[in-house]
Amino acid sequence: IGFAAAGKAPKLREESIFWLGQTRGAPGADFIERVARTDPSDEVREHAVFSLSQSDVNDAYDRVLGISKNDTSADVRGKALFWMAQMEDPRAQADIIAALGMESSEDVREEAIFALSQLDETVAAAALISVIRGNYPRSVKEKALFWLGELGTDEALAFIDGILTR
Repeated sequence: IGFAAAGKAPKLREESIFWLGQTRGAPGADFIERVARTDPSDEVREHAVFSLSQSDVNDAYDRVLGISKNDTSADVRGKALFWMAQMEDPRAQADIIAALGMESSEDVREEAIFALSQLDETVAAAALISVIRGNYPRSVKEKALFWLGELGTDEALAFIDGILTR
């Protein structure tokens, strides 16, 4: 915790924050969450969100979800959405799609679409197709279509073929 304190070298802080999440259970996660919510540096908060996503505490996903909704930085909110997708929590798809509907930042919406593309292929394809069919800005749908094409699954390609043959 002392090495992770403000004023220490950034690399030392990042390493300390990460290892607190890996080795200190709930007390480590509590500390990391405080850093993720209160540190004045966006970069440190982003790293803290990553570290929290790697923690094995039962409520790590809920903590990252809270940060994705409340951080003042669009970059931190976007990274939180990305790490939610990496956490293999079954709620991630719905939570990321919900963020698309509530988020005002174009950058965060773009990160949310990318996060959806990182889910399990089948889930990702269904999620991206639902965004394309949904009531979202054109720019969001364009990004979803791009990442759907990148998936290259049978479902994704069948959807794209259907669009192209209309």
